[in-house]
Amino acid sequence: MSGFVKKVADLSKKFVAQILLVIIVILFAVLESERFFTVDNILTIIRQVATTGIVALGVSFLMLTGNLDFSVGKVYAFAGVACALLYQAGLPMWLAIIIAVLLCVVVCMLTGFIALKFNIPMLIVSIAMMQVVDGLNMVITNGATVYGLPDSIKFLGQGYVFGIPLAVIIFAVIAVIVAFILNQTYMGRYFFAVGGSNDAARLSGINVNKVKMIASVLCGLLTGIAGIIMMSRSFSGSPYSGATLSNDVISAAVLGGVSISGGTGKTSGVVTGVLVIGVLMLVYGSGRGKKGFGKVTGLVSAVYNGVTGFFSDILSYVRLMALMLSGAVLAQVFNMLGATTGNVVGFVVIALIGNALNLALNLLGCYVHDMRLQFLEFFGRFYKEGGKSYRPLSVETQYVEVMKEDN
Repeated sequence: MSGFVKKVADLSKKFVAQILLVIIVILFAVLESERFFTVDNILTIIRQVATTGIVALGVSFLMLTGNLDFSVGKVYAFAGVACALLYQAGLPMWLAIIIAVLLCVVVCMLTGFIALKFNIPMLIVSIAMMQVVDGLNMVITNGATVYGLPDSIKFLGQGYVFGIPLAVIIFAVIAVIVAFILNQTYMGRYFFAVGGSNDAARLSGINVNKVKMIASVLCGLLTGIAGIIMMSRSFSGSPYSGATLSNDVISAAVLGGVSISGGTGKTSGVVTGVLVIGVLMLVYGSGRGKKGFGKVTGLVSAVYNGVTGFFSDILSYVRLMALMLSGAVLAQVFNMLGATTGNVVGFVVIALIGNALNLALNLLGCYVHDMRLQFLEFFGRFYKEGGKSYRPLSVETQYVEVMKEDN
C-alpha cells in the first residue's frame, strides 16, 4: 500500500501542471459550461498564450542549462519595433522580419557571451541587458508605437487555417520541434547534461560554453519569432509590449516542471504551464459576475499573481544586489587606480571618488527597492479600501474579499 501511495505521489509531482490544468478546466466547465467549455473559447485561450508559449519554449533551453534570462520581454518588444521601423525604412516585409529576428538572436547571444566571458551569472547580465534593450526601444521609437504596416502581415497573427488560428499552429509546430530536439538529438542530451552538472559534462567531453551559447541562440530565435507574431496581431510595433512577459514565461516553465537549477524539464510541461497561465488570465479578465464562479476566479487569479509576483520579488532583490556589487567593484577599481599615482594626495582623492560612487550606487539600489515596496504597500491599502490591487497580498485576502463581494 505504501508503495502505491509513493508512486501516486511521484506521478503527482511529475505531472503537477497537467493535473492543475485538468482541475481548472473541470471547475470552469461545470460553473460556466455555456461560455467556457467551447471550441472557440479554447482556441481563443491558446491563441492568447501562443506568443507567451513560444518564448517559454525558448527560455526553457536556458533553464535546462541552469540559466535565466529576464530580458526576453524587452527583446520580444524589440522584434516588433525593429521590424516595423525596417519596413518603414523601405525594406521588404520578409527581409525586415528576418533581420529583426536575427537582431534578437544577436542580443541574446551578447547576453550569453558576456555572462560566459566574464564569469558573471546570466541572471545579472540579463537584467542589465533588459534595461539596455528597453532604453533602445524607447530611443528608436521616441516612446511611440510604430504603425503603417502592410495589410498582408495581419495574416501571421490574425489569420486562420481551416478554422484554427495560424499563431496556434505555429506554436504547436515549434513545440513539436523543441520536443524533438530535447528528446531525439545529442544536443538535447547535452542541455540536460550541462544543467545537471557543468563539471561532469565537461569531463564527458561536452563543450559547456558552446552548449550554453546555443541555448541563448535558440532563446533569441524563438523570442524574435514570438515578437513578430505579436506585431502582426496588434498590427503595430510597440516598445511597451512584453512588460510582464519575463515573469509569465518563467512562471509557466517552473509550473510545468522545468527546474531553475537546470537538468530537469519537459516540453509538454512547459506547454501545459503556459495553458494554465492562459486559463487563469482569461478567467480573471472575464469578471466576477456569477456567485460561485467569482469565488473560484478570485482564488485562482490570486494563485497566478502570487506565482508571477514571486519572480518580481526575486528580480527586485537581484537588482538591489547588482547595484551594490557594482559599487563595491568600482570602489576597488578606483583604489587600485589611486595606488598607481605614486603620491598620497592622488591616492586619497581617487579613493574618495571611488567610495563616493560606491555609496551612491548603494543608496540608489536601496531607494529603488524601497520605492517598489512602498508601491506594493500603497496598492495593498488601496485594495483593502475597495479598489483593484496591483498584486494581491495573499491568496486568503483576495479569496475572502471575493466571497464578501458575492454575498
